[in-house]
Amino acid sequence: MAKIIDINSDIFIIDLEDAVPSNLKNSARHCFNEYYSTLAVELIKKKTYVRINPVKSNEHYYDLKSLQENNITNIVLPKIETSKDLDLLQSNYVEVGKIHEKLKVHCLIETAP
Repeated sequence: MAKIIDINSDIFIIDLEDAVPSNLKNSARHCFNEYYSTLAVELIKKKTYVRINPVKSNEHYYDLKSLQENNITNIVLPKIETSKDLDLLQSNYVEVGKIHEKLKVHCLIETAP
């Protein structure tokens, strides 16, 4: 994540989903939390988004907790299948804390008919 500071781009997406093997999810969140706390101002200026695990995964809740701890307002939600997935996101988000008023969710539909 430290490389983001020196790279010129419109947005950055930090991937906690596909880029992280299942056995390293907790470590990835921990590293993200540490880096984000030290680089938050720069990452916010650079329009940083965080790709979290799908709403139906076991890791989703823990990703949301990490986002709330860092006051992240831009998330990428993968593998959306129906509008019920967004309802579930809202429900899960409320469960871990209040929804930030500036929360932006970018949905990815990754399934073929």
